[in-house]
Amino acid sequence: MVLLLVLGVGGFLGPRLLGFAAFPKFDVAEKSQSVKALFYKVAGITILLSLIAEYGFGVTIVAFLRAAAATAVILATLRPWRLPAVRTTLAWCVWTAHWLILASVWLVAIAPRYRIDFLHVLFIGGFSLLILAVATRVTLSHGGYSLALERGSWPLRIGLSSGLVAMLARIGAPFAPFSYFEHLAYAGLLWIGGMLFWGFYLLRWTSRPRTL
Repeated sequence: MVLLLVLGVGGFLGPRLLGFAAFPKFDVAEKSQSVKALFYKVAGITILLSLIAEYGFGVTIVAFLRAAAATAVILATLRPWRLPAVRTTLAWCVWTAHWLILASVWLVAIAPRYRIDFLHVLFIGGFSLLILAVATRVTLSHGGYSLALERGSWPLRIGLSSGLVAMLARIGAPFAPFSYFEHLAYAGLLWIGGMLFWGFYLLRWTSRPRTL
């Protein structure tokens, strides 16, 4: 469900957070909307059916179909081979998250033995970084605060960095059997610590006078 949400909403918000597109006014529907809608429907149904086949019937090969569908959506909407046009911490966070999503869906398909471990590239790397980025933008914009705070946000950078290190600690756990649980502990502490640190400073930002 979260992957579908990220691909659907992220396909719209991602290019705009990276500075590649402006937010539309939705005055007149474009002729290409029907083609885009069909594209999203096919991708969404493919991902849904692949999950049912894999987890319900043990057909692990369909993970490649899910990876292909997710990749097609990200490549068509975000075009991650381009660096962000807006060089802000938030933009880099969104850009990095989508690359990690791409990596995770293929790692899970290629190495099903380590599926649970490599899913953390998706959870800790992809989803967590998007939570940091989108929550920062939503809080500042809807709260009427200056978006300049997200340009060189060091709390967001710390949350980004601690999340990436936590991800590496978690996916490295199965390859370090003598320190497996230590890896899990480090990953958990780093992720929780980074989120708490970012959240604390987000609260401090919102306590400042509003600057539209």
